[in-house]
Amino acid sequence: MSIAKIICVDDSDTDATILQKVLENAGYAVEIACDGATALEMIHTTSYDLAIVDQVMPGQTGLDLLRMLADIDDKPALIMLTAHNEPDVANDAYELGSNHFIIKDDSKKYLLNIPAAVRQTLLQVCIIKELAEEKKKVERVNLNLMLLNNASQLLTSTQNIKQIGMQFVQTISGVLHVQSSTVWLYPQENEPKELVCAAAYSMGRHIPLRKMTLPLSEGIAGWVAENAQTVMSNDVQKDPRFSTWLDKTFQYSTKKMLAVPLVSRKKVVGVLQIINKQQGDFDKEDCTLAETLAAYAANAIVNAQLMKMLRAQNKELALQNTDLNAYSDSVAHDLKNPITQFLGYADNLRENISNMMPEEIDEHLTAIVEQSQRMSNIIDELLLLARVRISEEVILDNINMNDIVQDVLVQLQCDIEKSEAQIHIPKPLPTSVGYGPWVESVWYNYISNGLHYGGSPPHLTIEAIQKPDGMIRYQVSDNGEGLTENERALLFKPFPKLGYSPQGNGLGLVIVRRIIERLNGTFGAESHAGRGSTFYFTLPSKNLSEI
Repeated sequence: MSIAKIICVDDSDTDATILQKVLENAGYAVEIACDGATALEMIHTTSYDLAIVDQVMPGQTGLDLLRMLADIDDKPALIMLTAHNEPDVANDAYELGSNHFIIKDDSKKYLLNIPAAVRQTLLQVCIIKELAEEKKKVERVNLNLMLLNNASQLLTSTQNIKQIGMQFVQTISGVLHVQSSTVWLYPQENEPKELVCAAAYSMGRHIPLRKMTLPLSEGIAGWVAENAQTVMSNDVQKDPRFSTWLDKTFQYSTKKMLAVPLVSRKKVVGVLQIINKQQGDFDKEDCTLAETLAAYAANAIVNAQLMKMLRAQNKELALQNTDLNAYSDSVAHDLKNPITQFLGYADNLRENISNMMPEEIDEHLTAIVEQSQRMSNIIDELLLLARVRISEEVILDNINMNDIVQDVLVQLQCDIEKSEAQIHIPKPLPTSVGYGPWVESVWYNYISNGLHYGGSPPHLTIEAIQKPDGMIRYQVSDNGEGLTENERALLFKPFPKLGYSPQGNGLGLVIVRRIIERLNGTFGAESHAGRGSTFYFTLPSKNLSEI
């Protein structure tokens, strides 16, 4: 235990010296000041636990010194000495912060009471300080509880992961008074190898994010994610796990860091990184508060992810129901028609083939083949529609549109010759990113529609337009009668069958829609009655390595 340090302020050298010896014999370290000015200067430069001040001094009284000490925050405890029993002086001394008041007597017997008064005063001050600290702790706890309650309500008030992340980093920065904070989340994959920055807050503002990822082997955050343990470092430059990559990315200098795993249902879903506490070092209380907030945030994030997944599943279920309805409609109507005709021609052959002319037999067989092919096409389209819906992942690649279009034109060569169509491709088509077999089906449906519904004969123009957003718009324009606004509204829905072609079964444009949606492109048709139609779709023009 350290020795209490006392300053005695008395203009009497004799009284001061005797008091000094009494207190030193009691185990205290004592210094003497002969007047108030000297005492004030010493108190400003040295830390004392107690000041014993004589009231009667030339120039300045003891009360004058107490008044000057009143504005000092870290002033010593005070004992006032006076030669007379003066109630007014005692009251003024207590109001100015004196902890004790002692009356001097000529026989010096008051000196016997000084050590006990000093012990009592120092103990009293110590108790007051402890009570003040406890009060501060209780106030901090109450404030933190209020902040935690408010934060939990804010974090659970939305099911949007981005909003949760932004609210979280702003809240934690305000609660812990730090320069910056970021949230990193695992992608929703079976075996993620990196963390993705979900939100960042620095110097009182949200930082706009581009896609930023952090390998699990990188930095303190990566270590926390893999080990599910909090890291508190008040000198990150000495931590071998620290990486300067984030400092370069966010343009700040990390000196202190608190990194906390986001854990929900015993599973790490991400990491909270808190940078540079504005006053002092990170401590255990900061860790406890950050971990508590992190638990709220992790649960909110997981709930939002589950809701997002549920919404996606509901959407997928709705699509499946639509597909099932479409399938039943197609089977009930589109397949029934060619089957009826197929059976009719076959039954007629069976009953009357002996009486038929060769050309009649050939006509019946040709019709049977055509209806069989029509049934096969419908079944193929239904299978393709199902594959597009249930495929969990496709491998994207840079695809050569010129080669795909030429392959489709070869497949449709009979229809082109039969309709005497003219097909014009003004310029080579640019390469884009997609899945070749699916994109080929899109071109097949668009060009086939143009051959069936274009003018007489059809004139088709196939071209591409580079868009400012990095997408390429591919399109097929025809010279047909065009579509009304009501007819355009029915396109790409199961199954419009607008009535202008017996070959149509309504599946083609539904397939186009599903394919382009899965490839994150857009699709549509532009048309005015009497002025032809243009059917289009868009895909990214970037190289695969850049997306």
